[in-house]
This record gives sequence, structure tokens and C-alpha cells, in this order.
Amino acid sequence: MLAHEILKHKTQTIVTIIDQSQDGILKDYKCVCCGRTLFQYYGAVKLIMPGEVEIEWLDIVGRPKLVQCKNKRTIYVDGRWLEVKCKTMYYIIG
Repeated sequence: MLAHEILKHKTQTIVTIIDQSQDGILKDYKCVCCGRTLFQYYGAVKLIMPGEVEIEWLDIVGRPKLVQCKNKRTIYVDGRWLEVKCKTMYYIIG
């Protein structure tokens, strides 16, 4: 997922679809970029895909909940390791 961000120099955006009818167990959702806990949810994750919700989708899926990862991750740049904010934007549907 990070290849898109590195090549395009844009913040990573990810659409996540959650089906809350699966069960009543509270789970942690881990950021796909940094691996740290981002939020908690009930049910099951049905789909994770890169991209963002387009205007044409709003009639079908409704308004998504926007969540931005504020955790830190370590990246390797020019022969040294740097700690930067993750800043991955999630569009949560469901």
C-alpha cells in the first residue's frame, strides 16, 4: 500500500467496509501502514482497498466516517531511518 504514496507523493487513502451484523465482539482495527491500533469496531471487515470514496458512490454507500491515523511509523530514506507521522486517511463505510 505504501508504494502508491511514495510514487505519487500523496497521503495514502484507504476505503474500509465493515459489516456490523456479524457478531457482538469488539475488535481492534490496525492501520495497514504502521500496524498500530486505529479504532475499535464490531462485526467483520468485508473489504479494504486503496483509494477514496468518490462523489458518485455517496448515493450507494452513504457518507463514510473519515479517520486519519496519527500514529508514527519508521521509514528508510537516504541511508537512515526516520520516524514520521503515518497520516493515512481511512474512509470507513458501515
